[in-house]
Amino acid sequence: MIERIKLKNFRSIQGLDLELKSLNVLIGRNGSGKSNFLSFFHLLGEGARGRLNRTIVNELRGFEFLRFLNADTWENISWDVTFSSDPVSSRYEPLFYEGELSPRGVAGYNIQSEIISRPPYPDKHHLGPYKYLEVRDGTVTKLKARPNEDSESREDEVAKFEGLDQELAVAEIRNPTRYPSIDEVYRRLREWTVFRGFGERELSQVRGPQTLNVVNPLQLDPDGSNLVSILYELTNQPQYEEIYNRLNEIIQAVFEDFSKFDLPLVAGAQASLSFRSRNFKKSIPALFMSDGQLRFLGLIVLLLLPSPPKLLLIDEPEIGMHPKMITIFAEVLKSAAQRTQIIVSTHSPQLIDALSPDDLLVVDRENGATVINRPDQERLARWLERYSTGYLWTNTTLLER
Repeated sequence: MIERIKLKNFRSIQGLDLELKSLNVLIGRNGSGKSNFLSFFHLLGEGARGRLNRTIVNELRGFEFLRFLNADTWENISWDVTFSSDPVSSRYEPLFYEGELSPRGVAGYNIQSEIISRPPYPDKHHLGPYKYLEVRDGTVTKLKARPNEDSESREDEVAKFEGLDQELAVAEIRNPTRYPSIDEVYRRLREWTVFRGFGERELSQVRGPQTLNVVNPLQLDPDGSNLVSILYELTNQPQYEEIYNRLNEIIQAVFEDFSKFDLPLVAGAQASLSFRSRNFKKSIPALFMSDGQLRFLGLIVLLLLPSPPKLLLIDEPEIGMHPKMITIFAEVLKSAAQRTQIIVSTHSPQLIDALSPDDLLVVDRENGATVINRPDQERLARWLERYSTGYLWTNTTLLER
Protein backbone atom coordinates (compact mmCIF):
# COMPACT_ATOMS: atom_id res chain seq x y z
CA MET A 1 0.00 0.00 0.00
CA ILE A 2 0.79 3.65 0.01
CA GLU A 3 1.46 4.27 3.69
CA ARG A 4 1.99 8.01 3.45
CA ILE A 5 2.00 10.75 0.86
CA LYS A 6 3.45 14.25 1.03
CA LEU A 7 2.51 16.68 -1.71
CA LYS A 8 3.41 20.33 -2.21
CA ASN A 9 2.20 23.01 -4.62
CA PHE A 10 0.10 20.71 -6.79
CA ARG A 11 -2.98 22.50 -8.10
CA SER A 12 -5.06 23.55 -5.06
CA ILE A 13 -2.83 21.57 -2.66
CA GLN A 14 -0.23 23.84 -1.09
CA GLY A 15 1.05 21.34 1.44
CA LEU A 16 -0.24 17.88 2.35
CA ASP A 17 1.06 15.16 4.65
CA LEU A 18 -1.43 12.30 4.75
CA GLU A 19 -1.41 8.73 6.00
CA LEU A 20 -3.54 6.35 3.96
CA LYS A 21 -5.36 3.16 4.90
CA SER A 22 -6.74 0.32 2.84
CA LEU A 23 -10.01 2.18 2.14
CA ASN A 24 -9.95 5.98 1.90
CA VAL A 25 -13.18 7.87 1.13
CA LEU A 26 -12.83 11.54 0.18
CA ILE A 27 -15.82 13.72 1.06
CA GLY A 28 -16.05 17.47 0.59
CA ARG A 29 -17.91 20.31 -1.06
CA ASN A 30 -17.65 20.98 -4.78
CA GLY A 31 -14.39 22.78 -5.44
CA SER A 32 -12.73 21.58 -2.24
CA GLY A 33 -9.97 19.72 -4.14
CA LYS A 34 -10.99 16.04 -4.23
CA SER A 35 -10.47 15.76 -7.97
CA ASN A 36 -7.16 17.64 -7.73
CA PHE A 37 -5.89 15.05 -5.26
CA LEU A 38 -6.90 12.24 -7.62
CA SER A 39 -5.28 14.10 -10.53
CA PHE A 40 -1.88 13.71 -8.90
CA PHE A 41 -2.16 9.94 -9.13
CA HIS A 42 -3.36 10.24 -12.71
CA LEU A 43 -0.35 12.42 -13.56
CA LEU A 44 2.23 9.99 -12.16
CA GLY A 45 0.39 7.04 -13.68
CA GLU A 46 0.64 8.65 -17.10
CA GLY A 47 4.26 9.56 -16.33
CA ALA A 48 5.09 5.90 -15.71
CA ARG A 49 3.68 5.16 -19.17
CA GLY A 50 6.07 7.71 -20.70
CA ARG A 51 3.39 10.36 -21.15
CA LEU A 52 4.27 12.95 -18.51
CA ASN A 53 4.93 15.81 -20.93
CA ARG A 54 1.87 15.11 -23.03
CA THR A 55 -0.35 14.97 -19.95
CA ILE A 56 0.98 18.22 -18.49
CA VAL A 57 0.93 20.18 -21.75
CA ASN A 58 -2.15 18.83 -23.52
CA GLU A 59 -4.43 17.57 -20.78
CA LEU A 60 -3.61 19.68 -17.72
CA ARG A 61 -3.04 22.95 -19.66
CA GLY A 62 0.61 23.38 -18.79
CA PHE A 63 2.82 23.72 -15.75
CA GLU A 64 1.56 27.18 -14.78
CA PHE A 65 -1.91 25.71 -14.17
CA LEU A 66 -0.49 22.60 -12.51
CA ARG A 67 1.37 24.46 -9.77
CA PHE A 68 -0.42 25.99 -6.79
CA LEU A 69 -1.53 29.43 -7.96
CA ASN A 70 -0.22 31.23 -4.88
CA ALA A 71 3.22 29.62 -5.03
CA ASP A 72 6.26 31.88 -5.29
CA THR A 73 8.21 31.81 -8.55
CA TRP A 74 10.96 29.70 -7.00
CA GLU A 75 8.67 27.08 -5.44
CA ASN A 76 8.39 23.65 -7.07
CA ILE A 77 5.83 20.89 -7.22
CA SER A 78 7.12 18.02 -5.10
CA TRP A 79 5.98 14.63 -3.85
CA ASP A 80 7.18 12.00 -1.42
CA VAL A 81 5.36 8.67 -1.49
CA THR A 82 6.04 5.92 1.04
CA PHE A 83 5.16 2.41 -0.13
CA SER A 84 4.91 -0.59 2.12
CA SER A 85 7.06 -3.54 1.08
CA ASP A 86 6.04 -5.89 -1.69
CA PRO A 87 6.49 -9.41 -0.23
CA VAL A 88 6.94 -10.90 -3.68
CA SER A 89 9.85 -8.78 -4.85
CA SER A 90 11.19 -6.94 -1.79
CA ARG A 91 13.03 -7.93 1.35
CA TYR A 92 13.10 -4.51 2.94
CA GLU A 93 10.57 -1.90 3.84
CA PRO A 94 9.45 0.72 3.20
CA LEU A 95 10.21 2.08 -0.28
CA PHE A 96 10.38 5.84 -0.89
CA TYR A 97 9.63 7.59 -4.18
CA GLU A 98 10.35 11.34 -4.32
CA GLY A 99 10.16 13.81 -7.15
CA GLU A 100 10.24 17.52 -7.91
CA LEU A 101 9.08 19.55 -10.90
CA SER A 102 10.42 23.07 -11.35
CA PRO A 103 9.29 25.82 -13.75
CA ARG A 104 11.29 26.45 -16.91
CA GLY A 105 10.71 29.45 -19.12
CA VAL A 106 7.27 30.98 -19.40
CA ALA A 107 5.15 27.81 -19.27
CA GLY A 108 7.56 24.87 -19.32
CA TYR A 109 8.85 22.59 -16.61
CA ASN A 110 11.88 20.56 -15.68
CA ILE A 111 12.16 17.37 -13.64
CA GLN A 112 14.55 18.75 -11.06
CA SER A 113 14.86 15.52 -9.09
CA GLU A 114 13.60 11.95 -8.93
CA ILE A 115 14.74 9.60 -6.18
CA ILE A 116 13.95 5.98 -5.22
CA SER A 117 15.34 4.87 -1.89
CA ARG A 118 14.95 2.64 1.16
CA PRO A 119 15.85 3.22 4.81
CA PRO A 120 19.54 2.93 5.75
CA TYR A 121 20.97 -0.51 6.44
CA PRO A 122 22.89 -0.55 9.74
CA ASP A 123 24.98 -3.55 8.74
CA LYS A 124 26.26 -1.58 5.73
CA HIS A 125 27.03 1.53 7.82
CA HIS A 126 24.74 3.72 5.72
CA LEU A 127 24.16 7.10 7.31
CA GLY A 128 21.14 8.02 5.20
CA PRO A 129 18.55 6.33 2.97
CA TYR A 130 20.02 3.89 0.47
CA LYS A 131 19.40 5.31 -3.00
CA TYR A 132 18.69 3.03 -5.94
CA LEU A 133 18.00 5.92 -8.28
CA GLU A 134 18.82 9.62 -8.20
CA VAL A 135 18.16 11.99 -11.07
CA ARG A 136 19.16 15.66 -10.90
CA ASP A 137 18.22 18.10 -13.66
CA GLY A 138 17.87 15.36 -16.27
CA THR A 139 21.10 13.56 -15.36
CA VAL A 140 21.23 10.21 -13.57
CA THR A 141 23.66 10.68 -10.70
CA LYS A 142 23.03 7.36 -8.99
CA LEU A 143 21.78 4.06 -10.40
CA LYS A 144 22.23 0.93 -8.31
CA ALA A 145 20.70 -2.48 -8.26
CA ARG A 146 20.82 -3.83 -4.71
CA PRO A 147 21.78 -2.80 -1.19
CA ASN A 148 25.00 -4.84 -1.29
CA GLU A 149 26.18 -2.92 -4.34
CA ASP A 150 28.39 -0.41 -2.55
CA SER A 151 30.40 0.74 -5.53
CA GLU A 152 29.41 3.82 -7.48
CA SER A 153 27.01 3.52 -10.40
CA ARG A 154 28.47 2.08 -13.58
CA GLU A 155 29.17 4.84 -16.09
CA ASP A 156 28.11 2.72 -19.07
CA GLU A 157 24.73 2.08 -17.43
CA VAL A 158 24.14 5.71 -16.45
CA ALA A 159 25.07 6.95 -19.94
CA LYS A 160 22.01 5.23 -21.39
CA PHE A 161 19.67 7.50 -19.50
CA GLU A 162 20.70 11.08 -20.19
CA GLY A 163 18.29 13.95 -20.81
CA LEU A 164 15.54 12.77 -18.44
CA ASP A 165 14.18 16.25 -17.77
CA GLN A 166 10.74 15.89 -19.37
CA GLU A 167 9.83 12.25 -18.64
CA LEU A 168 10.11 10.15 -15.50
CA ALA A 169 13.17 7.95 -15.16
CA VAL A 170 11.04 5.05 -13.92
CA ALA A 171 9.41 5.00 -17.37
CA GLU A 172 12.80 4.60 -19.05
CA ILE A 173 14.79 2.34 -16.70
CA ARG A 174 12.76 -0.84 -17.05
CA ASN A 175 14.94 -3.79 -16.14
CA PRO A 176 13.32 -5.91 -13.38
CA THR A 177 16.31 -8.24 -13.14
CA ARG A 178 18.98 -5.56 -12.87
CA TYR A 179 16.94 -2.91 -11.00
CA PRO A 180 14.13 -4.65 -9.07
CA SER A 181 13.34 -1.73 -6.73
CA ILE A 182 13.06 0.75 -9.61
CA ASP A 183 10.88 -1.73 -11.45
CA GLU A 184 8.71 -2.11 -8.37
CA VAL A 185 7.93 1.62 -8.36
CA TYR A 186 7.33 1.54 -12.12
CA ARG A 187 4.86 -1.35 -11.81
CA ARG A 188 2.93 0.38 -9.05
CA LEU A 189 2.72 3.76 -10.76
CA ARG A 190 1.67 2.48 -14.16
CA GLU A 191 -1.44 0.95 -12.58
CA TRP A 192 -2.58 4.33 -11.24
CA THR A 193 -5.68 5.09 -13.27
CA VAL A 194 -8.68 7.11 -12.13
CA PHE A 195 -12.05 5.52 -12.91
CA ARG A 196 -14.62 8.26 -13.37
CA GLY A 197 -17.48 6.12 -14.59
CA PHE A 198 -18.50 5.66 -18.19
CA GLY A 199 -19.24 8.94 -19.96
CA GLU A 200 -21.21 9.30 -23.17
CA ARG A 201 -18.34 8.16 -25.40
CA GLU A 202 -17.50 5.21 -23.14
CA LEU A 203 -21.13 4.13 -22.93
CA SER A 204 -21.38 4.02 -26.72
CA GLN A 205 -18.32 1.73 -26.77
CA VAL A 206 -19.82 -0.61 -24.20
CA ARG A 207 -23.13 -0.78 -26.07
CA GLY A 208 -21.47 -1.72 -29.36
CA PRO A 209 -19.46 -4.81 -30.39
CA GLN A 210 -15.95 -5.02 -28.92
CA THR A 211 -12.94 -6.91 -30.19
CA LEU A 212 -12.04 -9.74 -27.83
CA ASN A 213 -8.61 -8.90 -26.48
CA VAL A 214 -7.76 -10.75 -23.30
CA VAL A 215 -4.97 -9.55 -21.03
CA ASN A 216 -3.58 -11.40 -18.04
CA PRO A 217 -4.18 -10.42 -15.32
CA LEU A 218 -7.66 -9.19 -16.13
CA GLN A 219 -7.84 -5.41 -15.66
CA LEU A 220 -10.62 -3.11 -16.78
CA ASP A 221 -9.72 -0.14 -18.97
CA PRO A 222 -11.26 3.13 -17.68
CA ASP A 223 -13.06 3.69 -20.97
CA GLY A 224 -14.74 0.27 -20.82
CA SER A 225 -13.22 -0.74 -24.16
CA ASN A 226 -12.39 -4.23 -22.87
CA LEU A 227 -15.43 -4.80 -20.63
CA VAL A 228 -16.93 -7.35 -23.04
CA SER A 229 -13.59 -9.20 -23.22
CA ILE A 230 -13.46 -9.46 -19.44
CA LEU A 231 -17.08 -10.61 -19.19
CA TYR A 232 -16.38 -13.19 -21.90
CA GLU A 233 -13.46 -14.59 -19.88
CA LEU A 234 -15.46 -14.62 -16.64
CA THR A 235 -18.28 -16.43 -18.42
CA ASN A 236 -16.22 -19.07 -20.18
CA GLN A 237 -13.13 -19.82 -18.05
CA PRO A 238 -13.59 -22.32 -15.16
CA GLN A 239 -11.04 -20.56 -12.92
CA TYR A 240 -13.34 -17.53 -12.78
CA GLU A 241 -16.53 -19.45 -11.92
CA GLU A 242 -16.73 -18.13 -8.36
CA ILE A 243 -16.28 -14.52 -9.48
CA TYR A 244 -18.78 -14.96 -12.30
CA ASN A 245 -21.39 -16.40 -9.92
CA ARG A 246 -20.80 -13.53 -7.49
CA LEU A 247 -21.20 -11.00 -10.31
CA ASN A 248 -24.49 -12.61 -11.34
CA GLU A 249 -25.75 -12.50 -7.75
CA ILE A 250 -24.99 -8.80 -7.45
CA ILE A 251 -26.56 -7.87 -10.79
CA GLN A 252 -29.65 -9.97 -10.00
CA ALA A 253 -30.02 -8.17 -6.67
CA VAL A 254 -30.18 -4.82 -8.48
CA PHE A 255 -31.93 -5.71 -11.77
CA GLU A 256 -34.83 -7.95 -10.86
CA ASP A 257 -35.46 -9.36 -14.34
CA PHE A 258 -31.77 -10.18 -14.97
CA SER A 259 -30.99 -13.88 -15.43
CA LYS A 260 -27.46 -14.09 -16.87
CA PHE A 261 -25.10 -12.44 -19.34
CA ASP A 262 -25.24 -13.31 -23.00
CA LEU A 263 -22.18 -12.44 -25.11
CA PRO A 264 -22.85 -13.47 -28.72
CA LEU A 265 -19.90 -13.55 -31.08
CA VAL A 266 -20.07 -11.39 -34.19
CA ALA A 267 -17.76 -11.03 -37.18
CA GLY A 268 -14.10 -10.15 -36.81
CA ALA A 269 -13.43 -11.80 -33.41
CA GLN A 270 -15.86 -9.43 -31.74
CA ALA A 271 -18.57 -9.97 -29.17
CA SER A 272 -21.43 -7.81 -27.98
CA LEU A 273 -22.97 -7.40 -24.55
CA SER A 274 -26.52 -8.49 -23.85
CA PHE A 275 -28.34 -10.29 -21.07
CA ARG A 276 -31.04 -12.87 -20.58
CA SER A 277 -34.22 -11.72 -18.91
CA ARG A 278 -36.65 -13.71 -16.82
CA ASN A 279 -39.50 -11.99 -18.65
CA PHE A 280 -38.50 -12.31 -22.31
CA LYS A 281 -37.42 -15.14 -24.58
CA LYS A 282 -34.87 -13.11 -26.52
CA SER A 283 -31.67 -11.57 -25.12
CA ILE A 284 -31.74 -7.86 -24.42
CA PRO A 285 -28.76 -6.01 -25.95
CA ALA A 286 -26.75 -3.44 -24.02
CA LEU A 287 -28.25 -0.82 -26.33
CA PHE A 288 -31.39 -1.03 -24.17
CA MET A 289 -29.59 -0.96 -20.80
CA SER A 290 -29.68 2.34 -18.94
CA ASP A 291 -26.58 4.46 -18.35
CA GLY A 292 -26.81 3.74 -14.63
CA GLN A 293 -26.99 -0.02 -15.21
CA LEU A 294 -23.88 -0.01 -17.39
CA ARG A 295 -21.92 2.24 -15.02
CA PHE A 296 -22.85 0.00 -12.10
CA LEU A 297 -21.81 -3.10 -14.06
CA GLY A 298 -18.42 -1.57 -14.88
CA LEU A 299 -17.72 -0.63 -11.26
CA ILE A 300 -18.69 -4.06 -9.92
CA VAL A 301 -16.51 -5.81 -12.50
CA LEU A 302 -13.65 -3.49 -11.54
CA LEU A 303 -13.97 -4.40 -7.86
CA LEU A 304 -14.43 -8.16 -8.37
CA LEU A 305 -11.46 -8.85 -10.65
CA PRO A 306 -9.13 -11.49 -9.17
CA SER A 307 -5.87 -9.52 -9.52
CA PRO A 308 -6.74 -5.84 -9.00
CA PRO A 309 -4.16 -3.05 -9.24
CA LYS A 310 -2.40 -2.31 -5.96
CA LEU A 311 -4.29 1.00 -5.91
CA LEU A 312 -7.80 1.65 -7.24
CA LEU A 313 -8.89 5.27 -7.71
CA ILE A 314 -12.61 5.92 -8.22
CA ASP A 315 -14.16 9.36 -8.69
CA GLU A 316 -17.85 9.84 -7.78
CA PRO A 317 -19.08 6.27 -8.39
CA GLU A 318 -22.63 7.18 -7.36
CA ILE A 319 -23.41 9.06 -10.61
CA GLY A 320 -26.53 7.55 -12.16
CA MET A 321 -27.03 5.03 -9.33
CA HIS A 322 -30.27 4.28 -7.53
CA PRO A 323 -29.85 4.30 -3.70
CA LYS A 324 -30.24 0.50 -3.68
CA MET A 325 -27.31 0.23 -6.08
CA ILE A 326 -25.20 2.46 -3.83
CA THR A 327 -25.80 0.25 -0.79
CA ILE A 328 -24.78 -2.88 -2.66
CA PHE A 329 -21.81 -1.09 -4.24
CA ALA A 330 -20.61 -0.12 -0.74
CA GLU A 331 -20.56 -3.76 0.36
CA VAL A 332 -18.54 -4.78 -2.71
CA LEU A 333 -16.24 -1.80 -2.13
CA LYS A 334 -15.49 -2.87 1.45
CA SER A 335 -14.82 -6.42 0.33
CA ALA A 336 -12.44 -5.25 -2.41
CA ALA A 337 -10.55 -3.10 0.12
CA GLN A 338 -9.50 -6.31 1.85
CA ARG A 339 -7.55 -7.26 -1.30
CA THR A 340 -6.20 -3.90 -2.49
CA GLN A 341 -5.95 -0.23 -1.53
CA ILE A 342 -8.77 2.06 -2.67
CA ILE A 343 -9.24 5.83 -2.79
CA VAL A 344 -12.75 6.95 -3.71
CA SER A 345 -14.37 10.39 -3.76
CA THR A 346 -18.09 10.82 -3.26
CA HIS A 347 -20.94 13.25 -2.60
CA SER A 348 -23.39 10.47 -1.70
CA PRO A 349 -24.84 10.42 1.86
CA GLN A 350 -26.03 6.85 1.18
CA LEU A 351 -22.50 5.69 0.40
CA ILE A 352 -21.11 7.52 3.44
CA ASP A 353 -23.75 5.86 5.65
CA ALA A 354 -22.80 2.42 4.37
CA LEU A 355 -19.10 2.84 5.23
CA SER A 356 -17.17 3.20 8.46
CA PRO A 357 -16.44 6.73 9.75
CA ASP A 358 -12.83 5.56 10.12
CA ASP A 359 -12.57 5.37 6.33
CA LEU A 360 -13.54 9.00 5.74
CA LEU A 361 -11.19 11.80 4.71
CA VAL A 362 -12.74 15.29 4.85
CA VAL A 363 -11.54 17.62 2.09
CA ASP A 364 -11.92 21.37 2.66
CA ARG A 365 -10.36 24.72 1.77
CA GLU A 366 -8.42 26.97 4.12
CA ASN A 367 -7.31 30.33 2.69
CA GLY A 368 -7.86 28.90 -0.77
CA ALA A 369 -5.71 25.79 -0.26
CA THR A 370 -6.99 22.23 -0.04
CA VAL A 371 -6.65 20.48 3.31
CA ILE A 372 -7.46 16.81 3.96
CA ASN A 373 -8.07 15.46 7.46
CA ARG A 374 -9.74 12.53 9.14
CA PRO A 375 -12.76 13.38 11.32
CA ASP A 376 -12.33 13.57 15.07
CA GLN A 377 -13.58 10.07 15.92
CA GLU A 378 -14.20 10.74 19.63
CA ARG A 379 -16.24 13.84 18.89
CA LEU A 380 -18.08 12.05 16.10
CA ALA A 381 -18.94 8.95 18.14
CA ARG A 382 -21.28 10.87 20.45
CA TRP A 383 -23.30 12.21 17.54
CA LEU A 384 -23.44 8.85 15.76
CA GLU A 385 -25.51 7.55 18.66
CA ARG A 386 -28.36 9.72 17.34
CA TYR A 387 -27.61 10.47 13.68
CA SER A 388 -26.14 8.72 10.66
CA THR A 389 -22.80 9.77 9.18
CA GLY A 390 -24.49 10.84 5.96
CA TYR A 391 -26.94 13.06 7.85
CA LEU A 392 -24.14 14.69 9.82
CA TRP A 393 -22.24 15.33 6.60
CA THR A 394 -25.12 16.99 4.74
CA ASN A 395 -26.70 18.87 7.66
CA THR A 396 -23.87 19.89 10.01
CA THR A 397 -20.19 20.81 10.08
CA LEU A 398 -19.26 18.07 12.56
CA LEU A 399 -17.12 16.20 10.03
CA GLU A 400 -15.11 19.32 9.31
CA ARG A 401 -12.30 20.76 11.40
